[in-house]
Amino acid sequence: MVVTRTYDLRIPQGVTWECVIPVLKADGTLLTNLTGYTARAQVRGHFGDPASLHEWSTAAGNLELADGFVTLGVAPSTSSSWPWRFGRWDIEVTDPDGAVTRIMQGAVFVNPEVTR
Repeated sequence: MVVTRTYDLRIPQGVTWECVIPVLKADGTLLTNLTGYTARAQVRGHFGDPASLHEWSTAAGNLELADGFVTLGVAPSTSSSWPWRFGRWDIEVTDPDGAVTRIMQGAVFVNPEVTR
């Protein structure tokens, strides 16, 4: 269905942050019709950690799916409270039939806030 890629997120703490990720089919073209799809992403300190450090989802409203792209967002008030600086993340999309595909994965680096 789609291609899994690796991308490291760099999130500056305490600012409005957004990342736009294309959903690519196996042939490298955009999967433009995301009607009925949902998505979620999590950050964990390590792969096996039971608790997530942060989560995005269409249900939570901090992740949007539109026109072949997934947009992740973090509000300044959210990242300002993060005590962590590094984690691992991935994002999964679920198609209308319930098939789950990981589209991206990588590391997360939080650049500490100086101005408060």
